[in-house]
Formats: sequence, C-alpha cells, structure tokens
Amino acid sequence: MKNLFLCIPLMGMLLASSCTENTSAEGSTSSDETSTESVDSNLQDSLSYALGVLITKDLGKPTFDTIYATEFIQAMDDYFNQSPKMEMTEAGTMLQNAVANPDASAQLDQISYAFGVYMANYAVGGQNQEDIKPKQLMKALNDVLIAKKPEYTQEQAMGVFERFMAEKDAIMREQASVEGKKNQEIGEKFLAENAKKSGVIETASGLQYEVMVPAKGPKPASPSTKVKVHYTGTLINGEVFDSSVERGTPAEFALNGVIKGWTEGVMLMEEGSKYKFYIPGDLAYGANPRPGGPIGPNETLIFEVELLEILD
Repeated sequence: MKNLFLCIPLMGMLLASSCTENTSAEGSTSSDETSTESVDSNLQDSLSYALGVLITKDLGKPTFDTIYATEFIQAMDDYFNQSPKMEMTEAGTMLQNAVANPDASAQLDQISYAFGVYMANYAVGGQNQEDIKPKQLMKALNDVLIAKKPEYTQEQAMGVFERFMAEKDAIMREQASVEGKKNQEIGEKFLAENAKKSGVIETASGLQYEVMVPAKGPKPASPSTKVKVHYTGTLINGEVFDSSVERGTPAEFALNGVIKGWTEGVMLMEEGSKYKFYIPGDLAYGANPRPGGPIGPNETLIFEVELLEILD
C-alpha cells in the first residue's frame, strides 16, 4: 500500500483506484460509445451521474490492491442518507492506519466501507450540496462497478462536468453583473449625499474622507511605505465586515499592497491621526471581490483608520 492521499486529487472526485465486487474479481468499466449530445437533457442529473462515473476511475490503486464494490457503494449510500456506520474522522483514521500498517487486522470490507465514506465526503465537498442528486450518483456507481454498463465513458463524464461548471460560471457572472450594477448605483447615490456633509472632503479620484482625530506627525512618503494601523471596515448599511480593532491586533502592510482607496487615503494621514474613508467600488474591490465573501461587486466601503506608526 502507498500513501492514501496520492489517489485523491484536488477536485476530490477524480480518483485513482481499482474496484471489484466482493468476489474480488476485477472487471472493466468501459462502455459502448455514447454521443456527447445525448447526455445533457437534464444537466444536473447528468452532473450527478457523471460524478459517480468519475469517482470510479481506477478506484483504490495505487493505495490498495482492491476495494470491494458492494461495501464502497453501501458506504456512499449511507453517507447520502445521513446514516453512515462510521464518521469521517474514523474512516480517515482507518485508512491511514491501513496505509501505514498493511498487515494490520482491519478487514478489506471495513477498509472498503471507510473508503466509501471518505470519498462521499469529497464528492459532496467538491460541489454545492444542492447540485448533487444522490440517486443519480449511486446509479452511476452501480452501473460502473456492479453492472459494468455505465451510460457515459470517463471522457463523456468529464465533458458533462466541465459543461456544467461552464454554465454555472456563466450564471454566476451574470448575477454578479446585475448585483454590481445595483451596488454601483446605490454607492453613487450614497456618495453624492455624503459629499454634502460638513467635514467630508472628496479627492479627484472620487475617494471621500473626513478627519476624526487630527495629528501633526509625518505622512507616509510613498506607496511602498509600510505602516501599522488599526481599522474597522463596514458596508454602507453599517455591517462590519473586518476589524483589526475587534481582533485586538494592529495590521501591518505596504500601502501598494492594498486597495487603491487605502493607498491614496492613508498617504493623506499623519502618524497618530484617525480618518474615516468612504471608498467607491472602483477604488475598493471592483467587480470581482472574493467569491462568497461579505463584500459584493462594486460595493462602496467605509473604513475608520488610525495610523499608529509609519514603519519604513
């Protein structure tokens, strides 16, 4: 046996191994050719079936000499029905022990079940839960490992997977575009009203700021200057999305390593001062913020920043 995790790729589903039925007889997972046009009548069903096919690719090798198909499939079925006979941590420990101690007492049927639990977790982890239809995935496993008559070849399954991800990516881009336009309009309206307030200054770039605590210390000399700051970042609705103050640890960074609004704004500050910045989306994270994060595309941000020290 070799390192277990050599057979688990980044997607958590394109695995390397070989699977047999409980008789330990090896069998081919090849099928008759099917036109790629016929596999996409329901892309979500196709995705789930395709994932099942991809999971079976060379199942078990080079880690184990063989994996029993029945136990492997049962484990995945139990996992999707939320009734696995062992938890993920237990399965992982059993597999690691089996790799480290090939002569240990664990039976191959137990190892096969543990591997099924482990791989079900990876299959789910690689996709949003709602994207997977367990019945279709289980059908693929049975078709490949038991009946030896899969509806898709490995190449077709990969094509379905890639097509699904391309469609989903297009949908997400369209949604982000609509959200970004809305956020930009909201931000522009907010900034237009905010600019009328006493003490608010707007620069040529559109950055707005106000001095909360003045100081007479030096200013950062250039965009490459490294500084130590405390800050709190909020959306314009007041929701805090990041705060070194709440963490209790000041942040240190070079000004050319942060968003444009920060680079410009902090260079206006004197050491020891505290400013409030109103940063339009194009000077913040633009149309492509971190996916799944609290900041939406083109969202206007507000930061209270205290320049504690100019480091160099």
